[in-house]
Amino acid sequence: MTRALIAFQINMPPLLETRLISISIARDPREVYDFVSNPANLPRWASGLGTSIKNVDGKWIADTPNGTIEIRFAPQNDLGVLDHYVTIAPGVEVYVPMRVVPNGSGSELTFTLFRQPEMTDQKFKEDAEWVLRDLTRLKTCSRTANLFRQYILPYFYIAFSTLPVVRYLNEENPF
Repeated sequence: MTRALIAFQINMPPLLETRLISISIARDPREVYDFVSNPANLPRWASGLGTSIKNVDGKWIADTPNGTIEIRFAPQNDLGVLDHYVTIAPGVEVYVPMRVVPNGSGSELTFTLFRQPEMTDQKFKEDAEWVLRDLTRLKTCSRTANLFRQYILPYFYIAFSTLPVVRYLNEENPF
């Protein structure tokens, strides 16, 4: 072994234990990607990242029960990469790999959870359960939007299409 390779191996942090948490969503991968990649949607599904998020001077800042965090996102892409970096304290950044890929007529969303150094078995298990709850919440958001678009909007349109203004707009002034 060369001296450089030995030095590299000595300075390498240990491998972290991982858990892949995945959920199938009956939506087009592009739709899932567009929703998840929009930071403004995080409070709707990612409870672990706070109840509000705002863009401050080009940085995404979220308020959590443990204080303010900063979240950096992977650039927009066509590969389904939704990676993000969460700064939980000055100098402490957690990498969160996420992907959305086609799965039949829908999508598969996969979240890689890294067990952080010094994390107990119980805490790692709790974090994995929390991520699954959040992904399930995301799936519910998708399902709700889809149900609204498929079932409620058409009835709303039918119910209100008899109103003179709606009839006028549809017949004489189509957009």
